[in-house]
Amino acid sequence: MAHRNNARSQRNGKGIERVLTAITVASFLLVLCAVIGLLIVAQNIKEGAPRSLPEARLQAAQAQVDADPSDPEAYLALGAAQNRASMYSKALDTLDKIIDVEAVRTAAWYQSGIAYRGLGREDDAIDAFRQALTFAEADRDARLAQLEQSGVTMDAYLPDEGANACIALAELLTADGDYDGAREAVQRLLDDDETDASAWLTLAAVEEAAGDDASAATAYRSALRFLPDDPTIIEALRRLDSE
Repeated sequence: MAHRNNARSQRNGKGIERVLTAITVASFLLVLCAVIGLLIVAQNIKEGAPRSLPEARLQAAQAQVDADPSDPEAYLALGAAQNRASMYSKALDTLDKIIDVEAVRTAAWYQSGIAYRGLGREDDAIDAFRQALTFAEADRDARLAQLEQSGVTMDAYLPDEGANACIALAELLTADGDYDGAREAVQRLLDDDETDASAWLTLAAVEEAAGDDASAATAYRSALRFLPDDPTIIEALRRLDSE
């Protein structure tokens, strides 16, 4: 019996030893992989490789400007990339170079609004978004005129920057307590496209901030027509109905 117990103890001891050895080897390999990874990252940083997606966008946009300094689209891409990287002052400097170029003025004013908003300059942001909306409507109307002259019957809508400017403008005016101005901004978007669910949701937020729950509920129900079964809208309507 004693011999069997001794043999069993020896086998158990060797088994434990093998497990500990395996754990040690695995730990060493993990540490080695981590060190190699850090060395690769350090080498990439040393060679100027982008360390993040915003930095990669910045480098790509700057390369566009360097390749063709006369291209307004390149400056627009650079300004947008600077905004995404929260480099708002630099974005304004970049966008100022193309703010009056007709082909990109709507997007340039919209991106300027984003930059001003990021800097906390709300009044300047409101002015910039208003400019973007005005130019967006002019671009849409010009497109409609071209279609009519060509004998084409087709709807033309605000470009994305114009629609986004409407919503941003409404949000800023709501925060400023100018509910009528906010409603007017959203209505310009709804006049352009009454199926825009984001416009109805923005209007609902304006009405809630203004304390008009009935109008807010109406706006939410309109949004629900285009976003059926949306849980956020359904919950908002439940909340308003219970108040």
